[in-house]
Amino acid sequence: QAVSGPSGKGHAAHRDQRLGSRSPWTALNGVVGDVRLATRSLWRSPWFAGSTIIVLGAGIALSAAVFAVVDGVLFKPLPYPGTDRLVVIDARVTSQPSSKLTPVSSVEMEMWASAVPDLTLTAVSAMASPFNRKDGVNQVLRNVDEHFFDVVGIRPELGSFLPEDFDWRSRAIGTSGQGPREMYWPIVISHAVWREDYGMDPAVIGRRITRSETGGIKFGVIVRGILPAHFVFPLDLGGRQPDVLAPEGSAPSQRQSNRRRNVHVLARIGASASMAAVETRLREVTQRESGLRPSTDNVGHNATIQQPFDALTLIPVAVHLGASSRPALRLIAGGAVVLLLII
Repeated sequence: QAVSGPSGKGHAAHRDQRLGSRSPWTALNGVVGDVRLATRSLWRSPWFAGSTIIVLGAGIALSAAVFAVVDGVLFKPLPYPGTDRLVVIDARVTSQPSSKLTPVSSVEMEMWASAVPDLTLTAVSAMASPFNRKDGVNQVLRNVDEHFFDVVGIRPELGSFLPEDFDWRSRAIGTSGQGPREMYWPIVISHAVWREDYGMDPAVIGRRITRSETGGIKFGVIVRGILPAHFVFPLDLGGRQPDVLAPEGSAPSQRQSNRRRNVHVLARIGASASMAAVETRLREVTQRESGLRPSTDNVGHNATIQQPFDALTLIPVAVHLGASSRPALRLIAGGAVVLLLII
């Protein structure tokens, strides 16, 4: 029966006052009760609980993966100045399709440099080399030529790459008397190696690491520089980022006649040239000259002659590095579709 009159109004006022003075803990107790009820429901239905947890975990993992890939590929800029003018020269033999970059020879590299004066080239070894530390852990070493840092546009954070008096003939730093008594090959180490192995000690610059000694001659490496923390190697050749960079093992004069296809080529296009014009010129020269000067591989083993290149493309470094993330994006997209079908 409805309450009316003065006594009914007093009862309603007392009820409103009681509800308005509820402690905040009362609402929290309600949430705790809801959690307990949900837990009991999931416990009574383990299959439903398991599928719910799996779908929730997969959704969180996919979200994190999408953010990591998209952030690295689309939003985070590459640490090179003038990235739009830094390209990879991708020469191909169309009858031998491959998803990987095809190595070229120093002869072909010199041909391209002569054909386009507005192009500055640098060579990177096609094969990585193990760099053994004393504790037996292998690090990755890549050989680059003397133009690498000029083309990429990044300098070592500390130190430098090659000294002005570097002796290509002895392939080492440090000579005495009539011949080299110490042969220390210059290297530039990554920021991670500097942090993990040397405790970010700046005194590591100039440190000589002796790896062997034969006939009274010491052989080893000398730390010449340290790469910046944000450095990203501009070529994706599979595997991990290089831990150590070292100069090519032969002098520039010797490389000019090397027909062995064992390097990849990065190029920086001059400000006065367009990428389309440079690409067209390189393609014309390659198609005309490569047949006249074919490279050879395994010269000491039956002199196998490589087929001349008949196609050439300039790939911006940003596109080249982003291409390696496309399979990951496809995998993430497929996982998202499956997850939506499950839901």
